[in-house]
Amino acid sequence: MMLGAVIGYALWFGIFSLVALGGGIFAIKNLNGWKRQKRIFQMQALPIVHAAGNEPVKVLGRVLPSEQGVVQTPISGRQAVWYRLTVCSVHNSRYSYREDTVLTEADGRAFLLDDGSGQRARVFPRGANIDLDSSIVAVGGTDCHYTTPQVEAFIRTRGLTSSSILRFQEEVIAPGDPLFALGPARRNPPIDARYHMAPTSELVLFHGDGPEGALVLTNDDVARGCIRGCILGFIVSIAVFAFFAFCALFPIRLLISALSEM
Repeated sequence: MMLGAVIGYALWFGIFSLVALGGGIFAIKNLNGWKRQKRIFQMQALPIVHAAGNEPVKVLGRVLPSEQGVVQTPISGRQAVWYRLTVCSVHNSRYSYREDTVLTEADGRAFLLDDGSGQRARVFPRGANIDLDSSIVAVGGTDCHYTTPQVEAFIRTRGLTSSSILRFQEEVIAPGDPLFALGPARRNPPIDARYHMAPTSELVLFHGDGPEGALVLTNDDVARGCIRGCILGFIVSIAVFAFFAFCALFPIRLLISALSEM
């Protein structure tokens, strides 16, 4: 009877160990994103017209193309001011599942943010920390019968070869999207009066040096999702470790019980 209790304890200990490990990994995975996103919530958003432009600022507005125009995403064909395409090779067998990133491709143009305050901010996304929702836009491969001609052309021009399934994910900043921008800023004379409503200067956000000089671009759903994920992971880990501390007394109780029966 005592042996069965010990085996049962060991089984539950193993199960909760896996749960704690998963919670810890989930928390650590979201930690870097949470550090960046925390800056978004700690700083008060300013109307663009009131931003001085000589220090980091946070603005929230809708994306508009600048005079540089837009780019087209290579798989979905969407019009965007910035995109990132990630191609993953998916290895799925009866006993294992693995994903390997085989290609990451990004392109974009400077764009404008309009918050309705009477001025617009110009954003240069090059080098920025960009956290957006990603969507799977295609699945294919060199040996997949359902690969579209567009995906086949992309695979051929990029020189990709894979015997496994390729999954294509896109992150897109498109005209009309709401966007948070937080980072270093300055005020420049307007490049073209058609794209700026201010008579004398234009707020410009750019990627600077060091962690505090990073330009962060994100939307509200991703910002809150990163923080929720990190907090949830830590809560799960703490709860499971607390359960371990409580259960640590169980073998001691078994030993005392066994000694008292002798």
